[in-house]
Amino acid sequence: MTAWPNVTDDVLKRILWQFTSQKTEYMLSEIRKPNFSSDHKEAKMFYEILDYVLTHITSHEIEITRDWDLNKDYVVQTSKEWIIQLLKNKIYTITGVFDIDLINSLSAEKQESRTVKNASITILPNEHFYTLNPDRIIVLFEKINRKALLVTSTHAVRKQLELTQGGSLAVCKIPGSDIFQTVGIIDSGTADQYPQFRFKDFMTWEFYMPDTEGNLCCKLRYRHGSFMMPVINLRDALRRYLNDGLSAILEKPCDNILENIVQLTDATEACKHGAIIIMAPSDRIQKEAERLTNNNRGVFLQKPIPLIDSKASKLCQDTIVRMASIDGAILADFEGKCYAFGVILDGQVITPGNPDRGSRLNSTKTYVESKVLDKTGNRVKNASSFVGIVRSEDGMADILWGQYDGIKTRIPAGTKT
Repeated sequence: MTAWPNVTDDVLKRILWQFTSQKTEYMLSEIRKPNFSSDHKEAKMFYEILDYVLTHITSHEIEITRDWDLNKDYVVQTSKEWIIQLLKNKIYTITGVFDIDLINSLSAEKQESRTVKNASITILPNEHFYTLNPDRIIVLFEKINRKALLVTSTHAVRKQLELTQGGSLAVCKIPGSDIFQTVGIIDSGTADQYPQFRFKDFMTWEFYMPDTEGNLCCKLRYRHGSFMMPVINLRDALRRYLNDGLSAILEKPCDNILENIVQLTDATEACKHGAIIIMAPSDRIQKEAERLTNNNRGVFLQKPIPLIDSKASKLCQDTIVRMASIDGAILADFEGKCYAFGVILDGQVITPGNPDRGSRLNSTKTYVESKVLDKTGNRVKNASSFVGIVRSEDGMADILWGQYDGIKTRIPAGTKT
């Protein structure tokens, strides 16, 4: 049975959009599957809360005085408020009412213009841990150096986080109090057995918990004021999306082309500053690489470099990350061979851009559409297939191929992932 049959796809997409940086079209098809929770265990906590909220909304067990309509904006907003509060309650229950506002303050704290990165706080069960397990403590603070975890002591705790260096700052409750304090530094192997907050960047952190098999899993993310569900594997959903949209327009539709697009999309996740990969048939992409680089718009490779090892079906991850570190696009054929990198794309604007997105998506959209569409926005008959993979710095990914929905129709502006 389809999950929440009374909730339209549009409403569900708008709710999900507020809690994920992944493409909502992929997420929508995946989250409606009855086995979503078992297939994506890392998202189980979020899914159970979403299920609780949507079940109560569809059964009208919510106090709203206005006329009930599941398509109204206030349903989306009310769902968001419920989900956020229930996520907070869940974290409080797991950690013993640890103050999330303190984590937000620490992630925003700067010292000599540096924010907290690659550091973590681990919640120990009680003060007896460090007396019963002295061999697991790398550094044990003297009582005078233990800092209470209060917003007023953020700067002092921030300094202690600098000491972790591959370990984790251990905290537990002060005896007879609900206030947490720092107690020392523990090794990462020990830390991974307990609830843990990991600082990723400015105002960006993740909450981890060990699963039933003892593996540490991300349960919740926080980014610049927004709670977000964990990043989940959407390869199957991405393949379905590509298969539905690309199979009819590829010159030689086959599984390995779709798989290569999926693999390269996955690879861009490791590109910290984002990436653009343009893919097309080998003869077309080589000509484009020569045309653009001959005009000083990128670096041409006299011999194509593989981005995918065809024999081992393995990504050449380091090569992709290295090339993406230079501003501009990577040009590759559908077999995964790269012909140029650092390429500045050109093209004629045919359809409206997406002002909510940056230059990467809009320039890629312009370039791809100029290769496959006529001036009215319709796909040119027998046009070679061009596919653009765009990964933004915030992790959002798009795949563009000049999508269209029929004769004499305009392409809608790019869809937010």
